[in-house]
Amino acid sequence: MLESYASVTVQQQVEPIQVFTGIETNNRYRILDPDGTEILFAYEDSGFMVRQLLGNHRPLSIKVVDPQGAVQLTASRKFYWFLSHLVLAGPGGAPAGRVDRRFKALGRRFDLSDGQGDPVEVHGPMLRPNTFWLRRNGEDVGKITKQWSGVGREMFTRADTFHVEFTPSDGEPSAQPPLSESMRWTVLAAAIAIDLDFFEDRGGRRGGMGFGFGSR
Repeated sequence: MLESYASVTVQQQVEPIQVFTGIETNNRYRILDPDGTEILFAYEDSGFMVRQLLGNHRPLSIKVVDPQGAVQLTASRKFYWFLSHLVLAGPGGAPAGRVDRRFKALGRRFDLSDGQGDPVEVHGPMLRPNTFWLRRNGEDVGKITKQWSGVGREMFTRADTFHVEFTPSDGEPSAQPPLSESMRWTVLAAAIAIDLDFFEDRGGRRGGMGFGFGSR
């Protein structure tokens, strides 16, 4: 499915109660194709108290469903102290890979594995807090970018939007093979992990650099 698209947009949806009260609700995301058509929907499943008390260190499960409501991907994690993770499962619960945050003193890094081929690394430069490069064997193979959502969404809803590119953004031919279908699902999970780790609501505000170990 995702192999049909050069890019997708992950658009967070925020409940009005969270906007006006600051109470953390379950995250929800629309996944849009380049034409703006919703092709997938992702929603978080976690307990009310763990969201309020544990913040973005909380255990959770995120399900990605197609327009018919069938679960295509489940990303879950346990409570963590320092470095986050997501364990991925495909339809029927089959193992589908991992997203693991790694320590990086000057910037941010995730390791992505779909269990089928060469892993992909996600690198977020220190001086470009909204940009995350996808690299395989040292070469760029794609990019995740937090986009400006407009004054209304940024100031009042605190909802984040991410543009996920599954091909090199410079358009130049790459010696690396294209991202496989399974790796594209892993990259999609990484975009959600980036939102949870670096742009999750902290002290009533979304944003922040999130360098080092934890993002709180």
